[in-house]
Amino acid sequence: MSTASNAPCIDTALGIQLTGQDEALYFEFLRRFPSDDTLSRLAAAINARDGQQAFRYAHMLKGLCAQLALTALEEASAALCNLLRERPDDMDAAALAFAAVKYAHKQTTDAIAKL
Repeated sequence: MSTASNAPCIDTALGIQLTGQDEALYFEFLRRFPSDDTLSRLAAAINARDGQQAFRYAHMLKGLCAQLALTALEEASAALCNLLRERPDDMDAAALAFAAVKYAHKQTTDAIAKL
């Protein structure tokens, strides 16, 4: 696998650094990311209009993305987290912010598939 990604949504150099320069481990974690179910759990919480659970899953997704240096998805997840922290009952705004998370997730998983 290449240590550099042409995808602006993934900072592979940072990701490798975060795994203690273990390139094989980093790419193994990346390969597993698309099967993670945090996004579907977040979607269910958004659809149920459950701000507390939505915050929980948005925060989990943000942390996972930070650990893997999935920059665009981390940014979108952080924005949703912040919105839910500040306005936990504004699920209409959360649904709009979630659309950006879904878009970034698709970009990220497509980029991972090309690595």
